[in-house]
Amino acid sequence: MRKPAASPRRSSAPLARTTSSTWTEAFTQYFPHDRWSIFLYSSVTYTTKGQPHCYAIAGVTPKGQGRFPVKSYSSHTQRSESQSLTPGEQREFAAVCARRAVQNLMSDELDEMYVDPKTMRAGKP
Repeated sequence: MRKPAASPRRSSAPLARTTSSTWTEAFTQYFPHDRWSIFLYSSVTYTTKGQPHCYAIAGVTPKGQGRFPVKSYSSHTQRSESQSLTPGEQREFAAVCARRAVQNLMSDELDEMYVDPKTMRAGKP
């Protein structure tokens, strides 16, 4: 029996708390919270065989723009066994996946994390 896909969730306070421990002091100095936001998206769905999997994307965007980041960092997690997850288990599964996407973001150089869309449209790297 195929499991229904979970609805994509927007970043929430519990998810933000889950990932906040991965932010470095250097990151918060380079991207002050009053001017920058971390874009975070995660979705838990099921394969046709009933295996839960999650995809997460993280990036840096100017505060208040609500745009998908030009440069993003991702994570994918899939369980090997078919199983149904409770809503709480789905949240935890999504949080682990999102945390890995944020860790991938934090592993990059600070000056490489954000790319201005205007620069990309102008054909500049």
